[in-house]
Amino acid sequence: MRRGGEGHAKIRRRKGFAALDVASVIIALSILVTSIAKAYAIIKKANRKD
Repeated sequence: MRRGGEGHAKIRRRKGFAALDVASVIIALSILVTSIAKAYAIIKKANRKD
């Protein structure tokens, strides 16, 4: 019984870490997208001046 409980706890912990990883990946992607969008806008403005 104890071993089974430990197994469930490990699975729950892994799921928690996975959720955190997914969240961090989504946050990282959103930051990347926003930074790329800003850079793209700056490049577009620079091209318009020329």
